[in-house]
Amino acid sequence: MLKNTLLLLLLLSIFLGVNAQQDSLSIEKSKELEKALVKSKTSGIEQAEVGGLTLTKKELERLPQFLGENDPIKAMQLLPGIQSSGDGNGIYVRGGGIDQNLITLDDIPIYNVSHLFGFFSVFNANTIQKIELHKGGMPANFGGRVSSVIAITTSNGNLNKWKVDGSIGILASTLTIQGPIKKDTSSLLFSMRRTYVDLLKNIFAGNNLNFQTNYFFYDMNFKYFHRLNAKNKLFVTGFMGSDYFLYDDTKEKTFSNEINWGTKLISSKLIHTINETSSLTTTLGVTDYKMDFKASIYNYSFDLNSSNKDIVSKIEYLNKKSNQLTYRIGIDNTYHIISPNNFQANGGVSKYNYSNLKELNSNEGALYVSGEYKLTKKIELSAGIRLSSFVQFGPFTRYDYSKGYAQKDSIHFTSGKIITSYFNPEPRISISYTLSTNAALKAGFSQNYQYIHLAPVSSISLPTDVWIPSSSIVKPQMGRQYSIGYYKQFPKKNIETSVEVYYKQMNNLIEYKEGVLSIIKLQSNYDDNFFFGKGQSYGIEFFGKKSIGKITGWLSYTLSKSTRNFNDIENGRTFYAKNDRRHDISFVFNYEINSKWSFSGIFVYKTGNAMTIPVSRYFLQGNIINTYSPKNSYRIPAYHRADISVTYQIKKTDARESSLNFSIYNVYGRQNPFYMYFETKGDITKFSVETKAKQVSLFTILPSISYKISF
Repeated sequence: MLKNTLLLLLLLSIFLGVNAQQDSLSIEKSKELEKALVKSKTSGIEQAEVGGLTLTKKELERLPQFLGENDPIKAMQLLPGIQSSGDGNGIYVRGGGIDQNLITLDDIPIYNVSHLFGFFSVFNANTIQKIELHKGGMPANFGGRVSSVIAITTSNGNLNKWKVDGSIGILASTLTIQGPIKKDTSSLLFSMRRTYVDLLKNIFAGNNLNFQTNYFFYDMNFKYFHRLNAKNKLFVTGFMGSDYFLYDDTKEKTFSNEINWGTKLISSKLIHTINETSSLTTTLGVTDYKMDFKASIYNYSFDLNSSNKDIVSKIEYLNKKSNQLTYRIGIDNTYHIISPNNFQANGGVSKYNYSNLKELNSNEGALYVSGEYKLTKKIELSAGIRLSSFVQFGPFTRYDYSKGYAQKDSIHFTSGKIITSYFNPEPRISISYTLSTNAALKAGFSQNYQYIHLAPVSSISLPTDVWIPSSSIVKPQMGRQYSIGYYKQFPKKNIETSVEVYYKQMNNLIEYKEGVLSIIKLQSNYDDNFFFGKGQSYGIEFFGKKSIGKITGWLSYTLSKSTRNFNDIENGRTFYAKNDRRHDISFVFNYEINSKWSFSGIFVYKTGNAMTIPVSRYFLQGNIINTYSPKNSYRIPAYHRADISVTYQIKKTDARESSLNFSIYNVYGRQNPFYMYFETKGDITKFSVETKAKQVSLFTILPSISYKISF
């Protein structure tokens, strides 16, 4: 059951200027060419890249379900080097931040991947063909982030017959329809998922009838595929997802909160086959994310909204010149339209609009060249260079302030006027040395730049976090990573293992200045609110996977350390990143008992997140003054849980398939911390005050049952 009261108080405190870091925690020849390239990317021994992994649709379906859902983002969190913020869907890759992951749906970025405040992802497993992860030697055709790429490819739809897949779970249902518009030529896939939490809202409210709660989410996917002729194929992808949350004090009429957030995306891709070895791919797309946060306390109310819109275009030439050489050349361009915070307040008879900033316009472009070349039978080289650029345009007004935030002067940039620009080289290289038929040693280096930044206002990933572009004050983030790995296969046992070591440097990281959210200025610079610093992360990852046979699964363990250093925070003292986790263990087990029954289980253990706590209090002129520990010097309790899932195949024929799944999330009822807060009781007049740390846990034991049918 959700702890609605505490969660909403947390959200409210964020926008009232409370220091959240102290109070909360954080087909044809062309088709054959594509298949060959995909195959080379999925084998841990064959590919040159360090830190590349692929999760297939079949592997995703075998995992235990969470409230009747196979969630791809939760599946990614079970892989080495990928950490979560707890029960939510926040992803931290090798010590990087949430904003440092490029997550794409059919090559178009998605900024918010969460439903239900992070406990579901927006990705419908029924529509996914595969997920590719790049966390080490990122290929040059990806850019804009400094930590990782999670590239999700959706299914094209059935070209031969119409098919219906449906599922009914405890909180949501899914319906997927796919089939040929013209057999062997064109197909359509449509899928919709919706929760019925709003229909069960009285259950979430419990016995407390003084509050009204309402929540629902939905998402829709479609994909159209058309083989225009022997040399041209067209793909059109669409996505729309939305969340709505309401919390209202119906008795006292003192507090209410309403949040809407959602994403719309559409893209088209044309693949033109030039000849048997080369192709030209053109991609156009738009992604649009919007958030609206409303709250009221007594006679005071406010409305905060933000949005991100990207217009994406990309053209790439791919040539598989021979078995020894494959190379690609491309141009990638993204036009950003970002509205980071438009704030309005109502204080009874008075109304205030504190935001004169509506939109920030910028353009991010890149030219890249990359290739894979087999130097010898034992040595394979993957190298590339990405030349990236970023330009911020007007209209924009920059204000100059004297001390005390009194406006001193301003400079206005007209529409289309260049405000600032950056140009950076991004080299990437990986080399693989085959030690034997079943063993390889790899090393890699990559340098990445990131021109847009997430400005989180708490230690928990929320839809209210806002993105901001680079400017003359906010410099682009830079990430530089070195990695080396040893890979070994045991063919007789169908086991693949790896050990990877990495070291990552990060520059121009941002954090909000303490107390800045409580300072409201009618005319202000959005980029005056941050401190800037650097970070580093290093670790070792162990991974073992068995993917064939009745018993399959994997075991991963990551030992890592991630730190930050800001000159303006604690006099430049190095501190742990809030997502630093020393130990991260995941165990996934699948057992096909027979043709009817299958069993799967998960166990995870993660060191607790770092946090800042009050260590002492004293009285000064009748007021309580807090003294805090060094930043992020304490740990919340460790996170661990076990999940199990049993699936019974009711019927399986060529024409019809149905199954029943029973899952239990958090089998032994571990009360894992979502965040911590501090409660003070006592009588200040008697100088007697007692402070206790309180833990908020969202989920204990969560059983679920779901029914799936396909025909």
